[in-house]
Amino acid sequence: MNPLLAPITPKKFSLALVLPMLVLALVGTLAGSAFKPLKGDLTRLGQLPESDFGPQQAQAAVPAKWQINTPIAQADMLVIGDSFSMNHVWQSRLQAQGIKTTTVHWDTQRHCSRRDASYGDFLVRMIRESGFKGRYIVLESVEREFEQRMQIRCDQAIASPAALRIAKPTLNSHPTETLGWGWVYKALWHKLVLSYAQGQEKTFGDTKVIALDGCGLFSHQRCDYGLFYKNDFHKPSFDSTQQVAAIDTRLRQLNIQPLWLIVPDKSTVYLGYGTGNEHPFVNIWQTLAQQTIIRILDLGTLFKQQQRKQRDLYLPNDTHLSDAGFLYMGDLVLQTLPLLAF
Repeated sequence: MNPLLAPITPKKFSLALVLPMLVLALVGTLAGSAFKPLKGDLTRLGQLPESDFGPQQAQAAVPAKWQINTPIAQADMLVIGDSFSMNHVWQSRLQAQGIKTTTVHWDTQRHCSRRDASYGDFLVRMIRESGFKGRYIVLESVEREFEQRMQIRCDQAIASPAALRIAKPTLNSHPTETLGWGWVYKALWHKLVLSYAQGQEKTFGDTKVIALDGCGLFSHQRCDYGLFYKNDFHKPSFDSTQQVAAIDTRLRQLNIQPLWLIVPDKSTVYLGYGTGNEHPFVNIWQTLAQQTIIRILDLGTLFKQQQRKQRDLYLPNDTHLSDAGFLYMGDLVLQTLPLLAF
């Protein structure tokens, strides 16, 4: 009897099913052990290995005792910001010099009351009701979100907005995330695709992988490529100068000095102003600087200069600054405060 035609026994059938699964499990386990836990938002969104795109140089030390939020009634500075302020790293430079800061997120300040004629009126009322008695307010926003934040209209308001909610510091500014087998297999595939890409731009999920002469800019292993957030390239053109001026004026009426802190997108710093943008690029920093009353740090220019001097100004695997980058931003704010006129 031809052995190839012999009937398959249940035992052989079970082995035929189980063995491939065991092989896949073994491959997944071995591959998973080779991948570092996820730390960057761009490696997570793009399902890319940390071993290729994680920073190789150590992060700057940030004393946890200065990553604090002062009660708002005792604060010298109120920060309205986003994820670039929630870890309280840049504010630690001010806290260390005795300038007490408290931070709230933009998302808690989105809803004007029907009593408010403008978003500036809303912010003024919220600050008054909060008990803040300090001298400074920093309005921080990442570049890609700034236009949308300035276009908030009070006619879309709720009747009774919540009070200012103070943000708790995120002391671990680089959280890790464990990997599942599905993620590992996709990361292996993306790694294979890049190995044959030969300098071609690739998009994996919300992460754009762009060929870059980046070994002097970043410390990650695959420094021939840079990771960028896809939404950086789809931001609307800035057209809110009047709104910024109106908010600035209303805040000054409280005898508070506003400082506008627009953090450039990673793509702006490393690829150039407007490179690859879907919409026409408008330089926010230069546009607002033409309004003599508005005090804004030109982080677009300053960060483009600093990235040539400081490796990993932004994290290679993330949309955010490195801790050294955050501390640099804090130093810039600290140096600017004596120049603010009342």
